[in-house]
Amino acid sequence: MVKDNKFETYYFLLIFLVIIVLNLYLMAPLFHAIVFAGILAGTFRPLFRYLTNKKNLSKEMASALTTSVILLFIIAPLVYMMFQISKEVISLYTILKDAISQQSMQDFLYGDGAFATFLQKTLTSLDIQITREEGL
Repeated sequence: MVKDNKFETYYFLLIFLVIIVLNLYLMAPLFHAIVFAGILAGTFRPLFRYLTNKKNLSKEMASALTTSVILLFIIAPLVYMMFQISKEVISLYTILKDAISQQSMQDFLYGDGAFATFLQKTLTSLDIQITREEGL
């Protein structure tokens, strides 16, 4: 009977460890957010203490003001940068879409440029024939 109890204990520990590992795997994407939240909380803790101790504000009001400061000085510039980067990506996409056409790709691959010459020499040395077809 003692051996059965030992087996049950080991079985329980094994299942428990498997559940712990699966929970850690499930929570892995959140670790960066939790660390960033801890950094923000540690950074703005002195402001919270100043508002509660020196200005005699309630904890709720000090928390609201601290959150407002975080939103104003950290989150708002990040959102602005995100919008600016998205505008730049859209303009880059438009420029690339206009620059790359079927004719320009055919000229790049089959024209008189350095890459086209290198490609033709390489394919000729490998006995590969590629012809330029119209309408592609």
